[in-house]
Amino acid sequence: MTDDRDDLPKEFDLTVIGTGLTESIVAAAASRVGKSVLHLDVNEYYGSYWASFNLKNLQELREECGEQKEMMESNGIQLWRHSNQVQNVQMSWNIPATDAEVEERQWTQERVMKDYHKFNIDLAPKLLFSRGPMVELLISSNICRYAEFRSVDRVATLFEDDIKTVPCSRADVFNTKEVTMVEKRVLMKMLETCMQCEEGNEEFEYNRESTFVQYLQSKRLPPKLIHYLLEAISMANVHTPFEEGIARVRRFIESLGRYGNTPFLFPMYGCGELPQCFCRLCAVFGGIYCLRRPIEKISVRGTDEDGGRRLKMMVGEQEITTDEIVFGSGSVSITGDYQNRSCLAGLPEMTKSIKCGNMSRGIFMVDSPLGGKAENTGGGGVALLKLPPAPGVTVDKQGAYVIQLSHQSGTCPPGLYLIHITCDAEIDPRLDLQPYVDQILTFEEEQQEVEKMQEEPQQSDSDDSFDIWRRRKPRILFSLYFTIPQCYKCDNYDKLPAGINLACGPYLELDYDTSIIQGRELFTKIYPDDEFLPRCPEPEEIIL
Repeated sequence: MTDDRDDLPKEFDLTVIGTGLTESIVAAAASRVGKSVLHLDVNEYYGSYWASFNLKNLQELREECGEQKEMMESNGIQLWRHSNQVQNVQMSWNIPATDAEVEERQWTQERVMKDYHKFNIDLAPKLLFSRGPMVELLISSNICRYAEFRSVDRVATLFEDDIKTVPCSRADVFNTKEVTMVEKRVLMKMLETCMQCEEGNEEFEYNRESTFVQYLQSKRLPPKLIHYLLEAISMANVHTPFEEGIARVRRFIESLGRYGNTPFLFPMYGCGELPQCFCRLCAVFGGIYCLRRPIEKISVRGTDEDGGRRLKMMVGEQEITTDEIVFGSGSVSITGDYQNRSCLAGLPEMTKSIKCGNMSRGIFMVDSPLGGKAENTGGGGVALLKLPPAPGVTVDKQGAYVIQLSHQSGTCPPGLYLIHITCDAEIDPRLDLQPYVDQILTFEEEQQEVEKMQEEPQQSDSDDSFDIWRRRKPRILFSLYFTIPQCYKCDNYDKLPAGINLACGPYLELDYDTSIIQGRELFTKIYPDDEFLPRCPEPEEIIL
C-alpha cells in the first residue's frame, strides 16, 4: 500500500476502483496470473458496501453518509468522491446515556462505548454454505489461509410465534423434543426423497409444474414439518417452484457435516474480512493498493501499436495509463448523451436495473439471544433465522434473513448480541423491516423480570414462568437502519466503452454465489486465455 505522497508506476494492465468483494476477486485473479494491478479506493477503509466497522466508526459513517456527496463528470462517466453511498441512515439508542442514570448491572451508552473497539459490524453480512462456491473458491485458490471461520451454531425458525431450533443432521432429528417420533421418521424419509428426486425420474417430472409447497402438501406432511422444510431448510416461500425448492433442499443437505452440525460457516471478525483476503492475495503477487485516492479524470487515449486500447486517467496530479478499468458499485455512474461522444458511442442508457443492492438493512444490539438461553445451548455464537415475506408484500420478495452474532464470532463484546436483518428495499428501511422486527425483537423494558428469573433455579419446560422466559423477545439497546442502494449496469458489456467494466455490490442472497459468478465472468471477459484464480503456493513451496 502506498502513501498519498508516493508516485505510482505510469502503466498498469488493470486498474480496479473500489475494494468491494467482486472487484477484489477480479484484482486478485489478475495479479495471480502476472498482470500489473493498481487497486484504488476513495475511502480510507477496505470493503465498500462489504466493509465491517467498529461501533465508533459506524457512527462516524452515519454522519458521513448524511453529507452531500461530491461527484465529478469526465467523458460521461460520473466519478464519486465517496464510494460508500448507503442511504436513509437512521440510528437510535434505547438505553440511558451514562452509568450515573441507572443501576450497576444495566446497560448504558457509556458502558457499551467503552468496548467500541470490540465490535465488528458488517454492512452486508452473509453466511457460507460449507460446500458452496465461496468455500470451494477459498480452498482451490488457497486464500482460506488468510481468514478464520466458525460453524454456525443453529438454524432457527419462527413457528406459532415461537423461535425453535430446526434439527439439521440425523442426530439432531432424533434428539430433538420439538417433533414426535413419528414426525422424526417422516422428516428423515422426506429429506431422503428430496435428495433422490432429480430430473428424469417419474416423481420429478410429475411435479415439475407445481410449487414446492404444493409438492410438500401432496405428501400429507404435518404443518410443522412443512414449515421446517419450506421456511428453514429450503429457505423458500409459497411461490417457489418445485424444481427450485428441491435444489435448495439438496444444497442444504449436501453442506451438512463438512465442518459442523449445520451447513453454514461464518467468517470470524465479520464478513468484511473476505474482500481483504482477496486484496492480500493481489498484494502478495505485486498489486499496488492506494486508499483515499479518487480518480480525477478518465479519457480514451486511442489504439496502441500492438492493437490494444489504452485508457488514461488522472490519480491526484499523476497521469496513469491502463488497459482495463473495473469500477465497483457506488464508485461510478455512467450517464449522458453517449451518441455524441466518440469514445462512448453506442452505449445504451443505464436504466435497466438488476437486483444488486436495493436492500433494507437493520442492525440491532440486544442483551439476550433469540429464543432465550434455552434455545442457545452453544452460547448463541452464530444463528440463522429466515422469516417469510410480511403480509401484503409482493409475491416475488424473499422475506428477511436474520443473522444473530455473539462475542464468540468476534463481532461484539460478551453479554451483547448483534442481530442483522436484511430484506428487499421498498419504501424506507425502518418501514420495510418493521414487520420482521416486531416478530422477534422488542423495545420494551423487561430487565427486572428477566433478572428475577435468572436468579431462580432452572425449571422444567412445562413450567409457565420458564416458558415465558424462553419465549421472551430480546430487548433492543441500539438500532441502525439504512439502505444499500440499487446499482445500474448494462446488460450488454460489448456496448460499454472499451476497457470499462462494471462490478455490482451485494445481492440479497444468503451466500456469495452471484458475486463470485460475476467476478469470474468479469475476469474471463478481460483475460479469456488465463486461468481464474489458480492455487496460490504455500511459502515453503516457493523456490527463490
